[in-house]
Amino acid sequence: MTTNKLPNLTGQWIDLVPLVGPVQLPLRPQQMIDSYVTIWQKGDRLWAGDGFGTVTADGVVTMYDQQAQYENGEIVWPGDHGLNAYIRTVDLAGVWQDQFQQLHTLAQRNSPVEMTQAESVLGAKLVGTLTGHTLSCVHKETHSVKTAAVSRDGYLLHWSDGDIWRRHLHLEGDWISIKNKAREVIHCHNLEVDIGGVPGTINPEIWYVNAKDKPFPDNKTKGGIDLDSTAIHWSDYIGWQRVFPLEGSWVNMAGVRHKISHQTIKNPTEYRRFTWEFDTALGTGALIRNWVEIRTGEQTMQGQLDYDSQRIHWSNGDTWRKEEPSDATQ
Repeated sequence: MTTNKLPNLTGQWIDLVPLVGPVQLPLRPQQMIDSYVTIWQKGDRLWAGDGFGTVTADGVVTMYDQQAQYENGEIVWPGDHGLNAYIRTVDLAGVWQDQFQQLHTLAQRNSPVEMTQAESVLGAKLVGTLTGHTLSCVHKETHSVKTAAVSRDGYLLHWSDGDIWRRHLHLEGDWISIKNKAREVIHCHNLEVDIGGVPGTINPEIWYVNAKDKPFPDNKTKGGIDLDSTAIHWSDYIGWQRVFPLEGSWVNMAGVRHKISHQTIKNPTEYRRFTWEFDTALGTGALIRNWVEIRTGEQTMQGQLDYDSQRIHWSNGDTWRKEEPSDATQ
C-alpha cells in the first residue's frame, strides 16, 4: 500500500493577480503582482505571513477560511472574480550567514518563478546570475567563479567550495505601515524584540514575531516575517515594510562624495511593496527591497544595499559608504 507524502510548501511565494475567464496553467510571470508571502510548514501545519492552515497528502490546502489546491507547483483557489494563486519564487534577497558566522547581504532584481529565466544577483564581493535553482557567481576582485545550489525552500545555499549559507533573520531598524505609512522602530536582542516599548519574542523555526503581554503599536499581536527580512505580514492583514534610510552623504572608494536626497514613496498601494525614489547628482534613483538603481543618462548603475544601510556595493566593484553627519561636514 502506497501512502502519499505531504508536499513541502515552505518557502517564499508570489501572489498572482486574480484572473477572469478561462485560465491556462501554469500561470505566466506577467500575470504576477509584486506581493510576497512566506509559508512555513511543520508536518501538516502551515504558517503563512498572516494566517495559519493545514495541508493534506493530496495537496488540499486550508487557509484564510478557504480551501485551495496545491498542484504543479502552484496553490490555486477559486475567488470571487476567477482564480487566485500563489506561485513559488526563487528569491535570494536578504541576509545570509556562512559557516564562520559571517553575515552576507544579497540583492536580486526580481523574483522569478521556477522557470529558466536568468536573474541578476549582487553581493558585496559577488556578481551572480540565478537560473532556476543554480546561482553562478564571479568574485569582483579575484574573478574566480563558484556556484551554489539553492535549496527547495530557499533557506540554504550549498556552495561548490563546501560552504553553506543559511538565511539570517534581521528585524532591527525602521519600518513603515503599507496602509497608513505610520513609522515604527524595532529593536532586537537575540530572540527578544521591542516595538514601541512593547516586548515580544521571535520564533526562529517559523520566522514569527509575537507580542508578550499586550499588543504592539497599532494593535499588532503576531506576524510572519518574509525570508528577506524586509516585510512583516501581521495577522490583521496590514503589513509593514522595512525602511532603508538612504538620504545623506555617501563616499565612494576614490573619496568622491555623492549626496542622496528627496527619498519618497512611489505609487504605494495596500498590496504592493513600496518602491522608493531619490535624487543624486548622477541622476534619479530607485530602491525596492535592497536593490538600488541610479539612472545616469542612457545607462543604469545597479547596486546592493547592505542590511544595515551603511554601504552600497555596485556591480562595477565600487562601494559607497554612508557618512555620519559630522564626517560629511569635514
